[in-house]
Amino acid sequence: FFTPQEVSELLTRLTIVGKTEVNKVYDPACGSGSLLLKFSKILGKENVRNGFYGQEINITTYNLCRINMFLHDIDYDKFDIGHGDTLTDPLHWDDEPFEAIVSNPPYSIKWDGDANSLLINDPRFSPAGVLAPKSKADWAFNMHILSWLATSGTA
Repeated sequence: FFTPQEVSELLTRLTIVGKTEVNKVYDPACGSGSLLLKFSKILGKENVRNGFYGQEINITTYNLCRINMFLHDIDYDKFDIGHGDTLTDPLHWDDEPFEAIVSNPPYSIKWDGDANSLLINDPRFSPAGVLAPKSKADWAFNMHILSWLATSGTA
């Protein structure tokens, strides 16, 4: 799924309202990296202190995202794009929540849900006491995003 530039710009502008800099920005379903790159363009990569983070499940798109970071002059030490399933194997948690999260996660796709007994105790999902339905991974993405967002952050 591709996020149109207009949508990327709107999501970014909504996320940076009132901000002149952030500690780091994250996209848990980063695809080719268009939202991260739009964030860099609008806020300025120099105003993202600790870098750009993303995770992508599709290996081809993951590689495309990494290439896009280089092509758009994001320094290698300023981005960390991981490959894997964000919902069952999240990357990039380091005890410093993100001040900005931009994402256009896949809607109404299937996920493990309660078929994976470990997920109900996952701190990202346990506050709800129930997992998102197997056919509604977008709800799981929303819970993941909220759990990794700084109290002063915007998603």
